[in-house]
Amino acid sequence: MMEHVLGFDLGTSYFKAVLVDRKGVCVGFGKRRTPKVSKGTVSTITPTAFWMALRGCAQDAMEQAKVKPETIAGISYASQANTFLLSGAHEKPITDLYVWTTVFDQQVDASLTNFWRDPAFLETTGLGFDGPEMMLAKLLWLRKQQKQLWQQAKRIATISDYFLFGLTGTWISDSSTASLLGMMDLQKRAWWPESMRLLGLGEDSFSHLVPVGTPVGTLSTEGAFRLGLSPGVKVFAGGLDHMVAALGAGLGKHTSLSESTGTVLAALALRDDFEPREGISIGPYPETTQLAYLAFRSPGAEVVETYRDRYFPGVPIDSMLSAVRKVEIGSNGVVYQDSAPESVDLAARFVGTDGSRAIELRAMLEMLSLRTLQLGQTVLGTNPTRFVATGGLNQNPELLYIKADMTGAEVITCGQKELGAFGAAVLAARGCGWFSSLDEAQAAWVRIEQTIAPRKERGSSYEVWLKSHMSR
Repeated sequence: MMEHVLGFDLGTSYFKAVLVDRKGVCVGFGKRRTPKVSKGTVSTITPTAFWMALRGCAQDAMEQAKVKPETIAGISYASQANTFLLSGAHEKPITDLYVWTTVFDQQVDASLTNFWRDPAFLETTGLGFDGPEMMLAKLLWLRKQQKQLWQQAKRIATISDYFLFGLTGTWISDSSTASLLGMMDLQKRAWWPESMRLLGLGEDSFSHLVPVGTPVGTLSTEGAFRLGLSPGVKVFAGGLDHMVAALGAGLGKHTSLSESTGTVLAALALRDDFEPREGISIGPYPETTQLAYLAFRSPGAEVVETYRDRYFPGVPIDSMLSAVRKVEIGSNGVVYQDSAPESVDLAARFVGTDGSRAIELRAMLEMLSLRTLQLGQTVLGTNPTRFVATGGLNQNPELLYIKADMTGAEVITCGQKELGAFGAAVLAARGCGWFSSLDEAQAAWVRIEQTIAPRKERGSSYEVWLKSHMSR
């Protein structure tokens, strides 16, 4: 009996897999550090390392659950964006995967800068981001600086395209991940000819675009071998990691706003209108006419981990952060400067500090909460009243209470923590016909763990604090 689905999270820091049964219970979990190798500003993943890491995730999940491959009915994924490789003759990779953080040249080609600045770019793609990390910038650099390699390339494949092709032998791109490339006409859900012309390519150089959740095929013999599974398992198109994690957290069912405090800070809201602007990315949301508005910024939770490693080595983060309970709102006037250049030492990022660790920690959490509020306002266009908190650091109660009090919004959390992989499992379950809709799947599987209401008296204090900090 096929009683499980498998969801993968193709993350920047970790690859993860969750095995979920028909009741929505995560019965197995596997994790491997993303096998990237960095040399200067270039980070790559070899195809061999890519598949070895994913196989390890799948095998760990099955071993933990004590189930056999034959019980798995479907597979889907959550994916990072702007990570890609070039494929050549016989559909074999001729490069490693270039991770999205890779920068070939900080100076972006002038033709691309003009392309991004054209109002038609924002209106067509809904993408309000640009920069040397974007796939377009790296592709244009390869075209001009690596001419021999470029001539050998037959196809450009994102990391999720390569994942699907390696499992099924079919080249497919999901419209969610593609929405962050600046190459898709969002209204038409099709590759934009203008971006193709910029690269001197046709649509045949890219994978076929499909909606999130579309059946792609079944595991081929080779694909099954790569993951240690059985041939014939159904495979479904996933989507952008932030969107899929929000889906797994109940976005659209329990709230219209999701925020993540993980490697980066991010907020994603569902809206009925199309209002593209700088600083946000707009993409499709599955099984609805609504659009997903995404905004993010760095740094994220890593700042707390860095602080722990320096001053509290070996101490659990929750234990370290418990000290902030004794500190008043406003952190005694201490401010954490998260926008300071990377060259600025951690200790120098605290303005007005006397060296109190508890006060500095609260200042960090208050700045993270302020950024959450600002991101929520950016994607909603108004103040949030209720949102679901996701991401690793949002498991900490001190941070959650500060967020509720500062934003004046109700904060909810989910029982499932590996939300990217879990959201992918939701997509697979829906695809396998276990549910008639994603709404029904969320109702059955997404479990609210806690609801934190803002405290009026503390909110009043934060109203005063925010007046002097919102412009930071």
